Amino acid sequence: MSGQTVTVGCILYTNWGCQKGSTKMNLPLSLHSGKLSLFQSAVNKIIQKKGTSATHLSEDQPMMQQANTVLQAADAGQDLGQFLGTPLECASLTVQAALAFAAGDSAKEAEIRAQLVDSPCDPGWVTVLAAYEVYYAGGQSPKYTNWTNIGDFVYPIPDTGRNGDQLTVAVLADWGTGDNLVAKNSLEAIFRFKPDLIIHLGDIYYAGTADECTANFLNYMVAACKANYPVPIYNLAGNHDYYSGGAAYYNLLTQLNPQCAPPGTPVQGASFFCLRNRDWQIQGMDTGYGDHDVFTVANDITQLQPSEVEWHQDKIATAAGRKIVMLSHHQLYSAFENIGRQTNNYYNPNLLANFKDAMNAGAITAWYWGHSHILELYGAFPLLNASQPKGRCIGYSAFPMMKAGDPYKVLVSADKLPPLGDPPFLDTTGDVYDHGFMILTLADTFAQADYYQTPGDGAPAPSPLNPKFSENLWAAQPSQVQTSSAPA
Repeated sequence: MSGQTVTVGCILYTNWGCQKGSTKMNLPLSLHSGKLSLFQSAVNKIIQKKGTSATHLSEDQPMMQQANTVLQAADAGQDLGQFLGTPLECASLTVQAALAFAAGDSAKEAEIRAQLVDSPCDPGWVTVLAAYEVYYAGGQSPKYTNWTNIGDFVYPIPDTGRNGDQLTVAVLADWGTGDNLVAKNSLEAIFRFKPDLIIHLGDIYYAGTADECTANFLNYMVAACKANYPVPIYNLAGNHDYYSGGAAYYNLLTQLNPQCAPPGTPVQGASFFCLRNRDWQIQGMDTGYGDHDVFTVANDITQLQPSEVEWHQDKIATAAGRKIVMLSHHQLYSAFENIGRQTNNYYNPNLLANFKDAMNAGAITAWYWGHSHILELYGAFPLLNASQPKGRCIGYSAFPMMKAGDPYKVLVSADKLPPLGDPPFLDTTGDVYDHGFMILTLADTFAQADYYQTPGDGAPAPSPLNPKFSENLWAAQPSQVQTSSAPA
């Protein structure tokens, strides 16, 4: 045994760009693994209880730095025995015990736990293991609210809004990181546009626990609404929101609109919804539930519950001439991240099968998703015809992506997923890609999307804030395209 828990400073992650020995603060580590994300939540909870962290995600603390180094090795399938006799031994033993517990190997878990208890390791690691087991037990049967009547979870929204004869919708994705500066400054920038709705496409890190839902999401939203004006907020479920069982996510829904929105605004009753006005229909789907299994998440190709597919198809069939915008947490397709491990892993065959007919018929105007933490804008998707909707990834709202990680490395040939001719990839601030959000402007004669950037280091957005890219989604006449800009 090493005899003590040693502060290791700034750990070098393979895609992080933070050099060992540096004084630069660590950035959060995102893991597409339920078991490992739950462990991060357990570590974070213990650190917060000690009151030693300066941020909600505790990346500035040696305990989280050590845990993340071991977790990244576990995520890569490496032998965790490599850390024996090093300053990371205590973190490694705790992770090994947690994984044994999750795998149902009680003998191995008890053996490693005994080593921890009898060792000179910081007793906080034993407490982390206990917290992990509580989280894991709570996440065994994820909550999911189904519809009873086919008309459930359809909510009216105004035809026009604060900005005149149009509705302004702000859309965030992968925003719930708990980074104080990014959260505060991104909401301040959004409210410059006087949004009539705010929609988040899911993922509150690390595992959507009750503490994380409150500290990393609800508190910021409530503070922003109180500082500006009441606004309805709708929230999809990402995979991270289900890693702790989903109960905290559903409880969050019961608090968002009662605390943030004008009196009388409906409370979002499920993890999917349909927002309708005279001309437009916004359908949010729950792709997070299909990616909740902590054992198979690395191989999962997420899918909707069959009953939810029926519900969405009914909404499309009863749109009555409304233009439709689809929202999901997971990608329909991606040039930069593999989707499962099937042969053609650049698209999700389940989601495509659910909505291919509607997309080919021109019933869907646009589809936006998150999950990948960058801005992705594509040309025509070759598996659909010319009437297809625009498909866009806007998961860059808060979680940091480093230049060293090369997130814009194309994994498929351009004929399968062609980016726009001159793709407006995100800029960088220092070593980190910028954050941002999308503003949808919906009217009876046109619709457009404007994609905005805010500094990757969490600094306030410049004023005025001009779009990185703007595009027309639909127009009764082509001349009706306009460019949005925030007031100075």
